[in-house]
Formats: sequence, C-alpha cells, structure tokens
Amino acid sequence: MLKSQPYKLKNTIQNYKWGTMGKNAFIPKLLNIKADKDKPYAELWMGAHPKAPSQILIDGKEHDLNEIIRQYPGEMLGSKVSKRFSGTLPFLFKVLSANEALSIQVHP
Repeated sequence: MLKSQPYKLKNTIQNYKWGTMGKNAFIPKLLNIKADKDKPYAELWMGAHPKAPSQILIDGKEHDLNEIIRQYPGEMLGSKVSKRFSGTLPFLFKVLSANEALSIQVHP
C-alpha cells in the first residue's frame, strides 16, 4: 500500500525537430537544467504513456509511473477514475516549446 502523499516525478523530454534550441529553449529553463545548444526541446511529457512514462520517486527509488498505477490503481487514481478508465491514467500532460507554428491535433 502506498502512502497518501504527493510524490516527485521525473518527466521525459521529447526532442522533436520543431522544438526550441539553445538559450531560447523553454523546457531546460523550466527544469533548471543546462540546454544542449544542438538539441531541440519540444515537449515535456508528464504521465504514464508507455513510450515514455514519468518516473515516480518512492522511498528514494525511481519506478515507472505506469507500473505503479498498474499495481495501485485505486490509490493512484481514485476508485471512480480507476474504474472508468480500467486502471490507466486517462491523459498525458504536455508542456510544449515550439520554434515554429504547429498543426492542430486531436487525439481520442
């Protein structure tokens, strides 16, 4: 059983070519990390997407967020959300940092 408390997450950066670079890159500023001048910083993913799940820190150890949700769906999501979405996190939160205009995207 997990403690009922906030947990620290380590989130994944997506380096798509349309992201901001160098000193203009917002995501490294947000995370207070040094930006690689040759790397685009396009998206910061926060969630349990199988491609790049956030890491959750529990008792000093990192775990995939999707794995912890799978093990403790009621504690992590609440019983109503867990039941409605079959024990999965129903969204992927993203911070975008675009260097160019993007197309509109809608996902189910």
